[in-house]
Amino acid sequence: MHGQKTAKYHLLLVGLPFFMAIALTLSSCTMVTKQDLLALNDRLVALNERVNKLEDKIDKSLSEDVDSRIEPIRTNQAELVA
Repeated sequence: MHGQKTAKYHLLLVGLPFFMAIALTLSSCTMVTKQDLLALNDRLVALNERVNKLEDKIDKSLSEDVDSRIEPIRTNQAELVA
């Protein structure tokens, strides 16, 4: 048990500075321009619209499927009550 804690501590001790060094290097090497951000925003908006359309299509399909499956049950219940 103690060995596992030591291994995790060692991994944290070595991994964290390594990760920080890589993150710092990458952030200093990449320059994001306003045009890049605008292009990314446009792509996100387009993707969001596509996802919304798919969600609407799936919701409609599921709703129709549920309605078609529930209708016979409702009919049977109405016949049992009557």
